[in-house]
Amino acid sequence: MFDLVVDDEDRSLIADVLADAAHKYRFDCDKLQELLERHYDEEQGREILQGLLAHASGSRVGP
Repeated sequence: MFDLVVDDEDRSLIADVLADAAHKYRFDCDKLQELLERHYDEEQGREILQGLLAHASGSRVGP
């Protein structure tokens, strides 16, 4: 997922994948935040993850 963000893919699609992963698996959001904060600066990394999570929480996830 980190690679998709860094490659500047559509963040709404990434958020949908995040929602699906969080629903089906035990996804490590802390690790994703750590990677984002290392690649970008701390504030921007946190903002990116918060945006993804906000969109993901509104996404409809199938069974």
